[in-house]
Amino acid sequence: YWTYQNNYPLLSENGKTEYLAFKAIKQMETSFPRGYVVCGATADNDSVYTLAALNPQTNKLSLLLVNTGGAGTVNVTGLPVGKELKYTVLNDGKNVPEPPKVKKRNEASVPVGPRSITILSVE
Repeated sequence: YWTYQNNYPLLSENGKTEYLAFKAIKQMETSFPRGYVVCGATADNDSVYTLAALNPQTNKLSLLLVNTGGAGTVNVTGLPVGKELKYTVLNDGKNVPEPPKVKKRNEASVPVGPRSITILSVE
């Protein structure tokens, strides 16, 4: 629906170039497949939006961090203990942040680039 004003087009007019919005939707479809249930996630920064979902059968967790502001760090708490943390970053390609750093058993410090989307997966 946001593309009707052509402010976030998914593809170029000739259909040959995928824009960041298209890649974001494609990545969200991969990270939040059928069967996942939305669970609580909050941010204490007005420029970061969150979405978390859990697969109740496999206990896999996906966390979406949408940063509409400048570069920074998001501290994530409540992660499952002893699970592998993977991440995907969608941004302009110029400001690729470092990988998340696990601070404690269930916490991670996640660098986020300006105006970027970061998806964490815990498996």
